Amino acid sequence: MKYKVVIGNVRHNEIIVEEGNFIELKDRYAKPLLASGVIEAVKKVTAPKAKVEVVKTKVDEVKPKEVKVEVKAEPSEDWTRSELDAHALSVGIENPEKVGSKPKLLGLISKAGEKK
Repeated sequence: MKYKVVIGNVRHNEIIVEEGNFIELKDRYAKPLLASGVIEAVKKVTAPKAKVEVVKTKVDEVKPKEVKVEVKAEPSEDWTRSELDAHALSVGIENPEKVGSKPKLLGLISKAGEKK
């Protein structure tokens, strides 16, 4: 068992333990020292066992709402040719793939937008 030296020092097995330090002794060596008040027993401090309760909860599935966002962007030369062709078809230009260049197609798209 573990003891604390409270008065003077204790010599055991050729080791000297001074006041304020701890020593481990068998009961037969500790009894006379305890009776004289030279050592005191150190109580083991154990934390109380806490009860842990596991609770299972069900998480409802959350389905995100579909949000449709329409972005009206003005066509520009930064658009790919296929994007310009698709936009041209949507504003009523027939056979936009036959138009030679992007600037010409953009001109036709802007004229078609003015007519609406």
